[in-house]
Amino acid sequence: MTDFEDMVRINVNRIDHLLGRGTGFATGFFCFMLTGLGLLGFYYSFETAQAIFLLAMPASIVLLMTVNKARKFQQHMPTGDDLRKQILMLRFWIQLIGVIAILITSFWGMYYNTLHNTAWF
Repeated sequence: MTDFEDMVRINVNRIDHLLGRGTGFATGFFCFMLTGLGLLGFYYSFETAQAIFLLAMPASIVLLMTVNKARKFQQHMPTGDDLRKQILMLRFWIQLIGVIAILITSFWGMYYNTLHNTAWF
């Protein structure tokens, strides 16, 4: 348990260190890229941009969840079973978001190809 707590503390400090520099520019650039992918994909019907957007949007939600949990741990670091439960819940939600994102992306791809491909050869 001590090793687990140390690893969580190290990762929280790593995330805090990475977010300490240039977050405003990185956030703006990432939002610009997501918006551009969304417009290219769904307004201009660029299929590759649709797929990247449908995978990048949930990834950004996962990133926000991880940063939020790291900041909470930075203020008050739980220990023992409480830490284990919080990390397990975070991992559960991250995996659920990943599964849903992959399902939605694959279903959207099949729907788009069925709708837009008229030649079947």
